[in-house]
Amino acid sequence: MPRIDPADLERFYREAFAAAGATSAAADAGAAGLLYADVHGIDTHGAENFDRLYLAKLRNGQVDGQAEPALILDWQGVGVIEADGCLGFLAASRAMELAVDKAGRFGIGAVGVRNSNHCGALGYYTSSAADAGFLGIGFTNLGTEVYLRPPNGRLNLLGTNVIAASSPTQEMAPFTLDMSVASSSVSRIRAAQRNGERIPPGWLADEHGRPVTEPAAFSEGTAFLQFLDGMTQGHKGYGLAILIDLFCGILIGGSVGPARMNFTPSKTIPRRRGVGHFFIAVNVDAFQARGDFQAAMDDMLKCLVDCPPVDSNADVKYPGLRRQIVAAERRQKGVPLAETLLERLLTVGRRHGISPPREM
Repeated sequence: MPRIDPADLERFYREAFAAAGATSAAADAGAAGLLYADVHGIDTHGAENFDRLYLAKLRNGQVDGQAEPALILDWQGVGVIEADGCLGFLAASRAMELAVDKAGRFGIGAVGVRNSNHCGALGYYTSSAADAGFLGIGFTNLGTEVYLRPPNGRLNLLGTNVIAASSPTQEMAPFTLDMSVASSSVSRIRAAQRNGERIPPGWLADEHGRPVTEPAAFSEGTAFLQFLDGMTQGHKGYGLAILIDLFCGILIGGSVGPARMNFTPSKTIPRRRGVGHFFIAVNVDAFQARGDFQAAMDDMLKCLVDCPPVDSNADVKYPGLRRQIVAAERRQKGVPLAETLLERLLTVGRRHGISPPREM
């Protein structure tokens, strides 16, 4: 499998975003967000989505590459950004930067974004807060795009909403939780279908709640995505999905999945889905000395990894540790890309006259 130089892959992303009509700021934000996913092993949210999701939406006008996010509410530790359909990476980056700035001044900063688009791996933004020494928390919904049914419901009314959180540490890899309310992302199911693979029981179920392991059934509309703990009715994932829509939609005047428009089936896909984000930054220094906090985090995380394993061939990990291990290896050896995926990137390069990313 080819190994691609991370820095040159970011250059390739940046140039392709610009060629597809994104501003330099949007291209920079998009390239950085995609590279984070590639380097940290979040392979469903990096190169895999580049042309299929982001460039395609720039081309068809669902994403406005020239739009500039605007701060429409700015009050003490609180803010709301109107994204105006811009690239989600740009709006989300601006929001977390503002939340961190407000947390530095007020102790806590909370910034919402409405009318945005998919922003990639949500943990990228919470990790940026942790890198600056703050606790970072993030939510994102899918606006009016829906894939999940309420327990005992017959209509898709909720998106694969996501929650993420990151904490700074001293020596240990930062804690980063990054999870969807669904048992799987849509990207993983579609990737399994492209690769001719079956999926684990619990990701999809048919109309009667029976497990489905053939990913094509999702595209055909005969199987439906399940919430977390979906095999036991999915109430936990369901509740989290509503909570995220509350922050990313209701609170900031944005869009949510449970909307009357989704009660009437339509073959017309709305041009804009109104994706929302919500970011919170917490200034640790407002509660205790940062060094004491980070030392306590290290102690807690060390206790977890020192736990005796059931399987002696595997280590005990915590959320965020695997990402750091993978990132260290990929920064040194390059980002592995399947031949078919690399060819898709090369096609993008030929389309826009951009030199391909270098192999290591």
